[in-house]
Amino acid sequence: MRRPTARRLCIVSWLVLLGGCQEPVGPRGRDGGGRTDGSTERGDAGAERCDPGLDSDGDGLTDDVECVLGSDPFVRDSDMDGVADGDEAAYPRICVGADSSAQRRPPPACTADAACEPGERCTGLDPTRAD
Repeated sequence: MRRPTARRLCIVSWLVLLGGCQEPVGPRGRDGGGRTDGSTERGDAGAERCDPGLDSDGDGLTDDVECVLGSDPFVRDSDMDGVADGDEAAYPRICVGADSSAQRRPPPACTADAACEPGERCTGLDPTRAD
């Protein structure tokens, strides 16, 4: 068996740097959204972006729910914070005070800032914002 020479290693390195080795394009494209141009709109007429009952990215949220939340139904982690959209949407939201010494214990659950006391915000994980 021949050992690779420095010249061969150099050529292989240049091919990689010049883009000679590209990732394979799967049935849904490089970006997972059915296209290779970076957009996430579906290219085939048979599948809609917000199909009810379909979970295109396998994150635990159906495409129609993701459309309502504003997350991308074809990207498992829309805000790229390392937590799947389904996990973020299921995470409980609580009232958190600006002054930690005045924080109510246990913090009450909420759905919007209006459900909290003055000086508190309703916070939790948001699938559309890295948090």
